Amino acid sequence: MAVAIISVPSCMVVEQAQLELLRDTGKIDNYQVSADNTLITLYWTYLKANQHNELVLSRSLVFGGPGATCLQRPSQAYLYYNDSNIVWTQ
Repeated sequence: MAVAIISVPSCMVVEQAQLELLRDTGKIDNYQVSADNTLITLYWTYLKANQHNELVLSRSLVFGGPGATCLQRPSQAYLYYNDSNIVWTQ
């Protein structure tokens, strides 16, 4: 199983309908959203060797504006049973 934890900036939100559409069309197998909506965990139960998946998630600004600070944690991906080899991104 492959896992990707996508960080969403604190001033933005990803609509639940987008995630449901990705699951319903088979682009992901499942997902979870953190209570504060800043982390989205995507799951794939099976990937072929060297398979690459590209997803587009639209984000909506929920607060902020010119000069506002919007914080974001790094995102990460790893094989579920091998979390010692995590790939981090900004």
